[in-house]
Amino acid sequence: MDEIVNANPWMRVYPEENRVERDDLVFNQNSGSQNIPDNCQPGYDPCARFAPLVEVANDKFKYYYKPRQELSVDESLIGTKNKTQLIQCMPNKHHHQWGIKLWVLCESVTAYVVAFFVYKGKRGAADDEGGLGLGHEVVIKLLNMANLLRKGYHDWDNP
Repeated sequence: MDEIVNANPWMRVYPEENRVERDDLVFNQNSGSQNIPDNCQPGYDPCARFAPLVEVANDKFKYYYKPRQELSVDESLIGTKNKTQLIQCMPNKHHHQWGIKLWVLCESVTAYVVAFFVYKGKRGAADDEGGLGLGHEVVIKLLNMANLLRKGYHDWDNP
């Protein structure tokens, strides 16, 4: 935590005796500011607490780097032992088989992350627009997020 504080000057304004409040501000920014429904209520989003962080990261990825023409779409897994609706099993991953699955759009040459989102699982046939499958929906969503759809980019997937 001290590395984060030292790297961000705006965090040093909090005195050390208010460390708990500072940590709560950093890690639980949405806990009191929004009414997030419980997991048994309709409209519950398991990503609601960290969605602003993902949005800011994707905005910064677009702002600081213009990718080359060759892009790659891949899935990644963040290993965790937490209990959440986001847990996926991927037996072909050797570092972790259980965790939170991300879909990532990267530049093929440098492996720079252009955009990503957390996979929330299959929610039904309504998600599959036009019957083109999950792969098509993921690629279109990632290219839209990065504002690269229909702009001459080549998209590849790992075999």
